[in-house]
Amino acid sequence: MTISIVLFILVSLFSLIGLILYSNKKEALVQLPQKNTWRRLALKYSLFNYFPNDALPIGYIMGMYRGYRLALNMTKEDFRTITRLTISVNDRTTGAGKPPTKDEIVEQLSEEMPYALRGEIFYKERGMTIVYEQPGEEYDEKYLQFLFDLLCDLLTGYHQSLKLGSEIVPALRRIATPENKLSPFIHQWLYAIGHQASA
Repeated sequence: MTISIVLFILVSLFSLIGLILYSNKKEALVQLPQKNTWRRLALKYSLFNYFPNDALPIGYIMGMYRGYRLALNMTKEDFRTITRLTISVNDRTTGAGKPPTKDEIVEQLSEEMPYALRGEIFYKERGMTIVYEQPGEEYDEKYLQFLFDLLCDLLTGYHQSLKLGSEIVPALRRIATPENKLSPFIHQWLYAIGHQASA
C-alpha cells in the first residue's frame, strides 16, 4: 500500500514537472522569433527594446537610425495584431549624410525592390513622418532591415524633392506609372511640390 502511494506521488510529480517544462517550451517558442530578431536589430543599432514576459506578440524597439527617430512596434488593435514601423524627422534635420541628387531620387524610385511590400506605407504630419503598417506579426530580419532603409530613403527623397521643386517634377511624372509600386508616393510628392509652389 505504501509503495503504491509513493509511486502515485512520484508519477504525479514527474507529470507536473513535465507539464511545466512543456508549457515553458511552448511559451518560449512563441516568444523566441520576436525577441531574437527584434533584439538583434536593437543591439545592432543601439536601439532601446522592450518586450513583456508573456507570450503575447506585443513589444517595441525605438531609437535613432540614420539620423531619424525610429519606432518599431507590434500591438493588438481590435483583436488584430499589427506590426508598425515609424520613421520621423529628428527636429529640423532630414537624416544623416549628403542629400540625394535629382537623378539619385529618380533612380531609387525606379528600381525594382528586393521584396514585395507586405503592408502599406503612408506619410503623416505633413511629411515629417513615414509609417509602414502590416497586419500580423513580422519577424523576418532581412525584410525589417529592408524596411528601415526604404522608409529612411523615401523620407530623405521626399524632403529633397520638395527643395528641388519644379526641377524634379518632369522626372517624377515619367516614373509615376501604374507598374511602379511606389507610384502612390510619387503622386504625394508631386502634390506636395505643387502645393508648395502655389503657397
